[in-house]
Amino acid sequence: GGGHGGGGGDSTFDAERYSTVCASCALSSDVARLAQADLTRVGEGGEMLSGGQRQRVSLARAAYARTPLVCLDDPLSALDAHVASLAFRQCIMRRMARRTRILCAHSAQLAACADQVIEVRGGKAVVVAATPAVMEHYSPEMRKTVMVREAMENLQPLRASRDGGGGDGGGGGDG
Repeated sequence: GGGHGGGGGDSTFDAERYSTVCASCALSSDVARLAQADLTRVGEGGEMLSGGQRQRVSLARAAYARTPLVCLDDPLSALDAHVASLAFRQCIMRRMARRTRILCAHSAQLAACADQVIEVRGGKAVVVAATPAVMEHYSPEMRKTVMVREAMENLQPLRASRDGGGGDGGGGGDG
């Protein structure tokens, strides 16, 4: 169904939180293009959304909910690189900053930002701390993506100025 659903047990609609979450998931322009904006029925019996739109709506629902724990199953897999980067930085790392986030992902790039990494090797879970001091524990793929992430972070100021700032205008965290 459509409309403004609450989450995490609190059914009071928070317009500012809703707007900030939509922006952090790169959904604002998608919602604006729908026939009845955010009241448009989507899915079965309504307008169809792309895989990336469905994934961002799910991410936004998780971000809007006020739960202390968020479990995300490959939340960025259907998104292009630019949108995935924005959603990861603005939503997962910023909007959900005060919450425990558990991410299952095929992308080793996300592991570089984690406090703790559990890598599956040969069908077994191996705990790998996500600090440079223990990089030797990373698989070659993870070592490479950590170096790529560090290189990309050095380009962030250039990217932000080219994109016009890239911020969502909202406050950080879940407050």
